[in-house]
Amino acid sequence: MKKYIITALSLLFFSGFAVSQTAPDFKEIETQIAMLANQMHSDTSLANRQSYAEEIKKLMQDNLTQKGSYTYPFTDIKGVSMLQPADKKFRIFTWEMFVDKNTYKQFGIIQTSDEKIYTLEDKSEEMVKQAEFLRLKPENWYGALYYHIQPYTTANNETHYLLLGRDSYSFYERRKVVEILYFDFMSRPRFGNSVVQVKDGQGRMRMVNRYFLQYTTIAAVTLRYDPQLNLVVFDHLVTGAPLEPGAPISYMPDGSFNGLKLVKGKWDFVDMVFKYDSDNVLENAVNPTEIMLRNDKKRDGDKDIFGKDTKTEKEKKKSKKEMIIQP
Repeated sequence: MKKYIITALSLLFFSGFAVSQTAPDFKEIETQIAMLANQMHSDTSLANRQSYAEEIKKLMQDNLTQKGSYTYPFTDIKGVSMLQPADKKFRIFTWEMFVDKNTYKQFGIIQTSDEKIYTLEDKSEEMVKQAEFLRLKPENWYGALYYHIQPYTTANNETHYLLLGRDSYSFYERRKVVEILYFDFMSRPRFGNSVVQVKDGQGRMRMVNRYFLQYTTIAAVTLRYDPQLNLVVFDHLVTGAPLEPGAPISYMPDGSFNGLKLVKGKWDFVDMVFKYDSDNVLENAVNPTEIMLRNDKKRDGDKDIFGKDTKTEKEKKKSKKEMIIQP
């Protein structure tokens, strides 16, 4: 009888252990990740920062494949960016680590709705000037800290995803990144597609796989998706003097804005987004973010004190035509 009791207790113990293995406490994991991220961002030792960044990666690798992990929201995962598109087919986690004054490293993980994961390995330092034209896999990713995701439909009626991100890059310069993410016929993530049209320094149009805004560290530069305009809007940059002798030429916003407009599955370049809106061109070159806020307020100004539209339908259509936007 004693033997049977011991056996029963043993089975109970091991069954409980098995349940704990297959059903981790995701809230506790989220708290651990947030603590590690805080330490990674604040610790003065490079070795410690690297250790914390790798611990975050391992925690995610160990737990994001567990049953039920995809339905846990991870909305309080401070210090790590988490984005999910409207179709809920995947989530992408990214975080950035300071290495030294000229080097930053990004980390990332994609989790699909069937709880598969793909670890993203930042190889941006190996790409030099070719990064705009490369198609990349998770194992040779151009690292960025993503802050916006926008699904769109290609010319072949497939769903791809526009990602907007930031790369702290170097002591003198920052980068913002327009990236294309899609899944191949084997449902594996791929980065980069020749669907982004940009204007180069000589004014020539060209198609790239991803686009970089590279600017001086003392400037505030806008790169955002505007749902009202259905455009990606970004600062137009001009060359300026180096920040100090020996530093590279600085690129700064001049107060005007360019854009990208989705046309038949491609993101076409738009020159001077607010071309016919004189209040938004070159008005406040020091603070481009304020220009964008002012423009939003101006569009909202066509309402009465009760929030109702004061314009007729005819006037609205006319305003919309005048607002945009040369294709």
